[in-house]
Amino acid sequence: MSARSAATAPRWRWILFALVVGLVVLVLTGTSYGACYDSPDPALSRCESGPLLGVAGVWVAWGLYGVFAVFCLRRALSRTRVR
Repeated sequence: MSARSAATAPRWRWILFALVVGLVVLVLTGTSYGACYDSPDPALSRCESGPLLGVAGVWVAWGLYGVFAVFCLRRALSRTRVR
């Protein structure tokens, strides 16, 4: 393996890793649940829905992913030392 291909191989791995983790976060935050509660009194019947992680969990997940994605991009774009 040449020095150039050895230096660029890990770069693609970091980018791919960031994309895969991003896809996982997208699935976790994009999936929602729903439940309906029926009652003999129509005024008491209701339906609820929301994300699996909750609203705060979605913000936390995307915030952490943003930090992780910046880390991965910095690793992918940094110069690697060739021995």
